[in-house]
Amino acid sequence: MALRVSAPARLHLGLIDLRGDLGRLFGSLGVALATPRLVLTARAAPQLVVHGGGVVARRVEAVARSFLDRYAPGGTGAHLEVEAAIPAHVGLGSGTQIALATGTALARLCGLAIPTAELAVTLGRGRRSGIGTAAFERGGFAVDGGRRNDRAGSPEAVPPLIAWHPIPAAWRFVVAIPPGEHGLSGRGEESAFRVLPRPDEAVVGRICRLLVMQVLPALVEADIGPCGTALTEIQALVGDCFAPLQGGRYATPRRAGGGSAGRRRRGGGSELLGTCGVWPGTLAGKCRRAPPAVRRPGGWAGSPAVHRGGRQHGSRD
Repeated sequence: MALRVSAPARLHLGLIDLRGDLGRLFGSLGVALATPRLVLTARAAPQLVVHGGGVVARRVEAVARSFLDRYAPGGTGAHLEVEAAIPAHVGLGSGTQIALATGTALARLCGLAIPTAELAVTLGRGRRSGIGTAAFERGGFAVDGGRRNDRAGSPEAVPPLIAWHPIPAAWRFVVAIPPGEHGLSGRGEESAFRVLPRPDEAVVGRICRLLVMQVLPALVEADIGPCGTALTEIQALVGDCFAPLQGGRYATPRRAGGGSAGRRRRGGGSELLGTCGVWPGTLAGKCRRAPPAVRRPGGWAGSPAVHRGGRQHGSRD
């Protein structure tokens, strides 16, 4: 019997609290996309074999070995095939989806009922943000409450989901990825967060107010204008928090140019969200419907892609 798991990409739309002086640190907001997706097929086999996907296949194999060492030492293997993949290190959350999709497929092959949050912890995901885990489980728009940073808190626990809502069916996300730019990950990302200056309390308060009093009500009412305006400001505030590390609100001049181009294109219901993630190169905007044409920002290769939000469906099998 073959199992097929399909997991969505996600856009990380900002961090809420980089101060951490209230006992919790980070807090995130983000949205799942219907496409691109990671599609993984799994079959029982005497040994572990992974096909397809190039670099993604190697990442799937590493996750699979970690899972089998933890839950089935000396036991079964699996035949895994990567049918489709999410671009890596560009702000679409590929690492978490690889881990959770692989872990879920193997758990079901082994007849194990393992909660997604446990899989995330076991496989080293969700330590800073719970958005990828929420996207995998539920899709939609999600907000997590950050991780505890006191002695009672576990540094490995997935941050709790504190708000969730499906994406209105008519909304679309325009996603552009500049070539040759990849964000920090792994140890580089960890090091950057350790030296990041704490933002002013007023900045954190502004982000919270925009989220609670504009983004979430507008999402529930399917009012794209206030939602997009507030998300754009949140992205600007978060970008400014990282300016000491990346030399400005945007990590590169190319992204700054893309952001300016997006802000100029507000006609017809289009609103810029801003850069998705802290360092990755993805730039995204949202609109009420798929625009007839999207002009490329100067110096960007390829065409921006239009994606539906992953409304209330996360992973599928």
